[in-house]
Amino acid sequence: MSAGLLVWTICAKVSGYHGCRRILLARYLLRCAIGVVFASVCRTVVAVEIPSFCRAPDVIDTATVFASDIFDTEQPVDAATIQFEAGSADLTLGGKASLSDGVLIRRGNDFIAADDANYDPGAGELTLDGNVKYSGLASEVSGSRASFDLNAGIAEFNDSDFTLPDDRGHGSAEKLRLDQAGTIELGGVAYTSCAAGNDDWQIKAGDIEIDTVSGIGTARDMRLEFQGIPILYAPYLSFPISDERKSGILIPAFNTSGRKGTEASVPIYWNIAPNYDATITPRVLSRRGLQLNTEARYLSPHTEALVDVRYLPDDNAFGEDRTYSTLQSTSQLGSDWQLNVDIQDVSDIQYFEDLGENQTEASTIFLNRELLLRRPGQYWNTEIAVQAYQVLDPSLANPDQPYRRVPAIRVDGSWPRLWRGFGIDLPNELVRFDRDVGVNGWRWHSEPGVYWDFDNGAFFARPEASLLYTSYRLNDAAAGADTSPDRVLPRFSLDLGTRFEKRWQGKTKWRQTLEPRLLFTHTPFDDQTELPVFDTVDPDFNLVQ
Repeated sequence: MSAGLLVWTICAKVSGYHGCRRILLARYLLRCAIGVVFASVCRTVVAVEIPSFCRAPDVIDTATVFASDIFDTEQPVDAATIQFEAGSADLTLGGKASLSDGVLIRRGNDFIAADDANYDPGAGELTLDGNVKYSGLASEVSGSRASFDLNAGIAEFNDSDFTLPDDRGHGSAEKLRLDQAGTIELGGVAYTSCAAGNDDWQIKAGDIEIDTVSGIGTARDMRLEFQGIPILYAPYLSFPISDERKSGILIPAFNTSGRKGTEASVPIYWNIAPNYDATITPRVLSRRGLQLNTEARYLSPHTEALVDVRYLPDDNAFGEDRTYSTLQSTSQLGSDWQLNVDIQDVSDIQYFEDLGENQTEASTIFLNRELLLRRPGQYWNTEIAVQAYQVLDPSLANPDQPYRRVPAIRVDGSWPRLWRGFGIDLPNELVRFDRDVGVNGWRWHSEPGVYWDFDNGAFFARPEASLLYTSYRLNDAAAGADTSPDRVLPRFSLDLGTRFEKRWQGKTKWRQTLEPRLLFTHTPFDDQTELPVFDTVDPDFNLVQ
């Protein structure tokens, strides 16, 4: 425990003793009562200096008073310094003290206020009654009564209201108990993150226990209410109170559909190690059987990976085993290269239609399978990829299916703002397109360009000129078709815009902006019907195209 200095001022009407006795008893009271409270609960040992006396108001209204009304809250106070204020005090030779007409205590940036306080040094008990309020930098607790067992280091608040730090919510508790071992117990709890006075959503619990040492909280008889109507109930819930992960059962999910029947899944989270974990989800489908889903994550200084495997043995409706698996990872190879892996696979093309967990999965028609090796640089960026797809749409004919890219090599050069806003771009790509049906071959595309960037905050402009060169080397082309076609096209563009801004002053400050923009692009027409369509799509109407 650390030692500190107690500097305090008592403004009180002390009855029954003369000045010298007042000093001795007041020093004894503050050392044994207020000092011990903060020593036990806050774990600080305090020493006492000779106090000074001043005139105080006869009664302090703790129901309406603010700390700034009594203390200079703008002036920083050392955490070991305690300030004390009371309307009146009755002291006895035995050390017992009764403080009334308002009691205020400050320690650092923490404040405690109450109508009355009683201290019994023999029993080691301090009680605060009436309008008990605690206020810190970011949280507040108020209640009708508070008691401190100084020997055991226990504090209790009755009928308390609390506000969490950083506007993360507020609530109330019939009983709030804290001990020096770091355990917080709450009884009859109601909590919401809604704004005060608009408690549409509320979490209520019979009991909550929080162990600040282990970082684990447990709740019993917990329910979630919307406008007073319970919509979710859990007899027992265990949860972490920090960023640390915790193994356990997650919230179950229930659903029903024509293809799967009644569905229930119970995720089980397994915190295997600080850098890898798994979520195992048994999933019961009344029309299909029992499916087991496993998702595992791994993290190291150089690799981040996710593996997802779903297995349904002997589908009752399909008659065969059904599986889905995916591997996604990013690995740093040395200081320059990065390897990205994205591989997905399903046992049959109807998997997502029958067993998809959401509408997005049910509408999947392609599964990506790609290996990508990247090397970023200051002026040159290099990518080498191998990519294919698993097609899940049975209506897609072979001539319309996507090509495999084996390989795709991209080398892009960029030199921005070489001189007075001028820059040069030099993107290049070499791809071999392969498919079981139709024309295959290589394509080389290069697009050197020069541009000028101007932006003074209120106005910006970017004129650009580039040359599009594309060359093909084709296999399995139609009889009589050119197997080495190419094309050369210029392209010009002008991007113009301006920014208007207006500030509005009032109770709240607003800023309104208007940014009109004009993009002009010109590419001369050239008949390209003889060129193969490998990965060309209709352009979207946007600023990129």
